[in-house]
Amino acid sequence: MGDAEKIANARIYMLLDSMLTSPTTKFPAYVIDGDIITVYPDTINGVSSLKCSYFKLPADPKWTYINLPNGEPAFDQSQPDYQDFELPFEDEYKLVIKILQYCGMSIREIQVAQYAIQQEQSENPAFSTQQ
Repeated sequence: MGDAEKIANARIYMLLDSMLTSPTTKFPAYVIDGDIITVYPDTINGVSSLKCSYFKLPADPKWTYINLPNGEPAFDQSQPDYQDFELPFEDEYKLVIKILQYCGMSIREIQVAQYAIQQEQSENPAFSTQQ
């Protein structure tokens, strides 16, 4: 079975009506209607005959603020359009190590910065979300 081709909802019925363009198990097609994905031909059914991959693009962050009485902005997480940044799970460890390095340098604790650099360079980190 080949990769299924995404077809517009309005076009699928036209393809199904023709013997030449109708989806086959060798050249399947699918349509998306809201949260429902329908795969053609209908002989493709069940979990064992279908494999799906889902790729999510991270949402654009939008940090919301309100203005205090003296004009200073204050972070307001309760706004309906608030969106924090999204980070893939496998990149969390790298981010923590970099933050640790910068914090060690910022507070002038050379041991903290050296530990973070050592962890970044080692193949088996002492702390990891993947343990």
